[in-house]
Amino acid sequence: MKRRVLIVPLLVAFVLLVVAGVIRRLDSPEAVEERVEGVVVVIGAVERRNIEEILRYPGTLTPRQTVTVVPKVAGRVETIHVSEGERVAPGRLLISLDSQSIELQADQAYSAWQAALAQYRKAERGVREGELENARASYAQARDDLEAARRDLERSKRLYEAGTIARAKYEEAEAAFRSASTAVENAKRSLEMMEEGATSEELDSAKANAEALKARYDLAELQIAETRITASSYGTVASIMVDAGNMVAQGTPLIAIVGEDPIYAQVAIPEKYYGRFVDAKRRIAARVYPTAYGTERPYAGFVERVSPLIDPQSRTFTVEIALPNPSGRLKPGMYVNTDIIIDIRENALVVPESAVVRRDDRDVLFAVREGASAHATMIEIDPGLRSGGYVEIRSGLVGDEPIIVEGNAFLEDGQPVRVVTVE
Repeated sequence: MKRRVLIVPLLVAFVLLVVAGVIRRLDSPEAVEERVEGVVVVIGAVERRNIEEILRYPGTLTPRQTVTVVPKVAGRVETIHVSEGERVAPGRLLISLDSQSIELQADQAYSAWQAALAQYRKAERGVREGELENARASYAQARDDLEAARRDLERSKRLYEAGTIARAKYEEAEAAFRSASTAVENAKRSLEMMEEGATSEELDSAKANAEALKARYDLAELQIAETRITASSYGTVASIMVDAGNMVAQGTPLIAIVGEDPIYAQVAIPEKYYGRFVDAKRRIAARVYPTAYGTERPYAGFVERVSPLIDPQSRTFTVEIALPNPSGRLKPGMYVNTDIIIDIRENALVVPESAVVRRDDRDVLFAVREGASAHATMIEIDPGLRSGGYVEIRSGLVGDEPIIVEGNAFLEDGQPVRVVTVE
């Protein structure tokens, strides 16, 4: 009990000695000098530079399109010319079908077309002089034959009436006369047709027949060409669905090709930015960072499509960023991070972000003003874009003031400062 009574006075005495020491320290020349010099600060310069407003969100790469290659003709798969994972260009031969039967059809169609064409040209050209002379001679001979048949009929009639010949012989003479009459009429008609030539209707009919047969031949040739199935665009063979030797019908899926150039980054963006995208007056640029390639330089692209729908569950909308991918290094399904540059201010007045502080719900910064001594002057500013450690200053600064970037956390307007240089 006595020991506790002795300790308390000793503690009180110790505290008094400490306080006295502090008071002497505050009154010392060194302390006075420190108070006069002010708060230690670091200054920076106001700059002019381009500043971007960037949205940073993850996304996934998706192909431009997936094309399923199908044949336009039926046939047997003869040769498959590509393998899965192979990149193809437009016109690249993918699959050959057996074309032997179609080639035979083409040969037949060609022969029929040439025959019809010859008939049309003959009708168009008209009858040759030699053919016309033969027709005239045939007509003259038919007339002579008719006259001979008439005389024979008259003689047979007299003999039959005289009872010299049988009725059958007389009837034979009658039949021969009728036949000779018909031959004269036919020869005459043939000669007249040769002399007059083909009518316009006959020429049109012959021409139409030749054209129809040519179209049949062209169709067969087209079918031969379609047995060689080629790629229609750039892409990568994702899967081959048939084997050599398979019989395939028209429209049977053969090969799936994924289009990868350009490739698209699909990114979900919060709904509050929707108007910024749909009202944009320029192409919105973006930088895409595939996580598969680590610190590799970003791929540059542009927002090509903005979804017209807002997802009611996530309150987001989707944008698609088109990326050139001629090398095929970017693959569908890759996870990426994106910088979407929704605004750019060129030659903006900017300060380091650390220079801007809050005072009484206002954005302010401190400039160093020289007078009797250096002191901090508080300036209310209107900040704009923030990016890359800088803040755009839309109003409040002229642009040539030295501003405080460190040591401003508790500064007040007019407070003395001491500027130091940070190496």
